[in-house]
Amino acid sequence: MRVEALDAGGEEAWTAFVRDHPDATPYHTLAWRAVTVEGLRHRARHMLARDASGTVMGVLPLFEVRGVFGRRLVAVPMRDRGGVLAANDEAADALVGAAVNLSRTLRCRYLELKSRTGLAPALAHRHGLIQVHNWITTRVDLTPGRDVLWKSLDKNAVRWAINNAHRNGVRVVLDESAEGIDRFATLFARTRTEMGIPVYPVALFHAIRRHMISAGVANLMLAYRDDTPINGMINLMWGDTFYPAYAAPQSEWRKSYPSETAIWHSIEWAVEHGYRTYDFGGDSPHQTGLLKFKKKWGGEAQEMTWDYHMTGGGQPPAFDSSTAGFRLARRVWRVLPPAAGGPLGAWVTRQLS
Repeated sequence: MRVEALDAGGEEAWTAFVRDHPDATPYHTLAWRAVTVEGLRHRARHMLARDASGTVMGVLPLFEVRGVFGRRLVAVPMRDRGGVLAANDEAADALVGAAVNLSRTLRCRYLELKSRTGLAPALAHRHGLIQVHNWITTRVDLTPGRDVLWKSLDKNAVRWAINNAHRNGVRVVLDESAEGIDRFATLFARTRTEMGIPVYPVALFHAIRRHMISAGVANLMLAYRDDTPINGMINLMWGDTFYPAYAAPQSEWRKSYPSETAIWHSIEWAVEHGYRTYDFGGDSPHQTGLLKFKKKWGGEAQEMTWDYHMTGGGQPPAFDSSTAGFRLARRVWRVLPPAAGGPLGAWVTRQLS
């Protein structure tokens, strides 16, 4: 088994491997590589493993993240998965070993491999990786179908909210236009600023439109009341799984229930198009309110495992909503003027992994 850096000559084989692997995600695709490079300006250092015959047996979508927090290798930045994808243990072992070596060569603070289930413990141990269980994803089984899923929702809470929204003229539409992306970005910036969280670069969402929506593996849903946009969702799709990746609920419209309406619409859409799982994505176990909200859709919480190699020793970084540093950063961010939040937020998010 040999590991090599991905070049143009290996892209077709990479794409075929990701297309056929049952555990692949949108973040393993070369379309997502383009999104990350263009939207977050990180350098791609993708690796693939080949056997003696030259057949691709594994891939690892690595990105080099540079910033005030030091240099890191991450698979993948700003999302909750995208780590090693391999056909067998030998390929996985080879990819992890090569990634650890590259991390040392580049003098990175650490190597961060994100996935839903993590590496096999024996493999992680062999390469000196620390396994962290600090995130939970909530997954909804869509196979029972739309009617069964609807009846399983709480009649006096969830179904009432959705019906109330419809009676008050809330509607959800698909929008593939650049103008739609700009509307979403405005909503998203407002949401994040109110929460005290830095805003993603608008370029990230336009890159998703160019490389994912145009290829049919993502969509944009906007919720309106009359002609006013009051919520938005950018969703990704791969294999049999639907990922509601970015949401922009507006607190001032909370009583119009656009979040419930948009989520139910996206579930209906996912069922109609043959997806079997609705994966809400990773949250800190301390985000109890958010986890409770996701569970009410029939979701099952599943612990995620991320793997770290700390080049100089020490413990993996811990920076989520449960940490004092995160809470302080949110208080500071809320008092910044809006004019500073956009450019500064884009810069801050590029520093994170």
